[in-house]
Amino acid sequence: MKILVTGGNGQLGSEINKISSNYNYNWVFTGQDNFDLSDLKNINVTLDTINPNLIINCAAFTSVDNAEDDFEHADILNHESVKLIAKWCNYNNCRLIHISTDYVYDEKLEIPIHEDAPTNPINNYGKTKLLGDIACSIMNPDSIIIRTSWLYSSFGNNFVKKMINLMQQKKKISVINDQIGSPTYAADLAQV
Repeated sequence: MKILVTGGNGQLGSEINKISSNYNYNWVFTGQDNFDLSDLKNINVTLDTINPNLIINCAAFTSVDNAEDDFEHADILNHESVKLIAKWCNYNNCRLIHISTDYVYDEKLEIPIHEDAPTNPINNYGKTKLLGDIACSIMNPDSIIIRTSWLYSSFGNNFVKKMINLMQQKKKISVINDQIGSPTYAADLAQV
């Protein structure tokens, strides 16, 4: 079995890569340098070349603040590329696991929710991710969509690493308390 992991240099992709040798599969990890999902015309060509049996789509435009100023680029990566990947998977009998976000829900959630909870994204990042989820479901109804929140790991930038760094540098730190989340350890998600 050949497994393609897009976003292989990100937090989750790096954690999957770290444990991949424990599993006897043919793994292909891609990043923007060798599979640019913003180049929509080449997605099918690259997928035809790799010809995976399973795709774990970890790639995304994840800068929430920058998505407000660059909706078009966020939409290409979080929606349009996902639509093409899901469509390719459907036509090529390839399984698809798509990693999404809790940003598709309302910001005021304070309790755990079910996967069928109503969506209500409050920013462009959440909107583009929801559009990708919908496209994924339509183009490949057998897709698995995992909506994670507050992903953290030893790789990349994340809230937990920032807090640890601040605690090491300062005796007292101040943080906002208007956001509630459920941090997800990327290594745990990779194991799943």
